[in-house]
Amino acid sequence: MKTVHQSALTAILWVTLLFFTACSNDKATDPEPVPDGTAPPPRHLIREIDWETFEYQGAVSYNSDSSIHHINYIGSRGQTELKTYEYVGKTLSEINVAGSISKKRYEFDHQGRLKTMYMMKKEAGPYDNSQKLVFLYDDDGIVRKLERYQITPAGTRMDIVHHYEYDKAGELVRVRSEQSDGYQTLTNLKGFSAEFDHDPWLFIEDFSNPHYAIYNFPVLHAMKGRLPLQITYEIPDKHGVFKPERITTQEFQVADKKIRRMKVTVRYPGIPQADDESEVSFKY
Repeated sequence: MKTVHQSALTAILWVTLLFFTACSNDKATDPEPVPDGTAPPPRHLIREIDWETFEYQGAVSYNSDSSIHHINYIGSRGQTELKTYEYVGKTLSEINVAGSISKKRYEFDHQGRLKTMYMMKKEAGPYDNSQKLVFLYDDDGIVRKLERYQITPAGTRMDIVHHYEYDKAGELVRVRSEQSDGYQTLTNLKGFSAEFDHDPWLFIEDFSNPHYAIYNFPVLHAMKGRLPLQITYEIPDKHGVFKPERITTQEFQVADKKIRRMKVTVRYPGIPQADDESEVSFKY
């Protein structure tokens, strides 16, 4: 069963929850340098998010260095959920959701880059399953591959690998995904929003989200404060020709490096009755 957090995230079109309470100032202080695995504090901190379409809100509390401490989610019927970020020094190590049996654990390489992410039981037993993401970089520190593994008592198996393609300007334009059985899909990106201040950790998605290959920390961090305007997911037809199955369009209202509103429209060319639209507002 999905948690309140997971259901809202999927419904809002993979935008991730960013909600936050209190931080006394509108500007973060200049902190000491931190590893690449922890997002540098933005100039402006998003305080609150309101998923207006779904009557779902959130509030975020920050640490003194502007890293996220916790996010408190509140639903329209009073349901709540607390998501806590844990650190080793200034590097994120775990994300826990109260009431969930699972947690996310993060490991970084010697250059401070996110190397491995685990989705695992909080109280793991010998027969439990878990999932693992492994990020592979080139010599310039650019993500080239993302491997996803299933870990079971019988062993570890890679079930999908994502290959990242960039244009001449170094912008991500396509993710080519291949499952263990050879089935391939394409995810094409078109355009980016204006740059706005935010912590990429607020936008990361779970393994179950169809856009997790884009909405993860290394990829979002490389977008330098922007988000995609359009994400087109393509699958092969019976002749092997790739055609759009889902088109996600994101419209942003950004001014003075602050995002104020986001409108997400999802179209399914083959099933137009499944089309959906939602809006989110933000406060700093």
